Amino acid sequence: MNKTEQNQADQFPPYLTMKQAARFANVAENTLRKWVYAEGLPAVRRGRVVRIEKAALIAWLQPNVTPAKAVA
Repeated sequence: MNKTEQNQADQFPPYLTMKQAARFANVAENTLRKWVYAEGLPAVRRGRVVRIEKAALIAWLQPNVTPAKAVA
């Protein structure tokens, strides 16, 4: 994670709501829900409340990042 990404990550709390986590990962909330419920993204559930630890989200995203193809 470079310095700019670190500064952006610091703006979020350690435990994220689904909306915050989706914004942090730059994906739709439905995509994030799919990651949690179908693809194994770690989440903390307390009743109906779901929170995602920011560090766990970063760790989960790292091996799944693929560089974008250059547009010619």
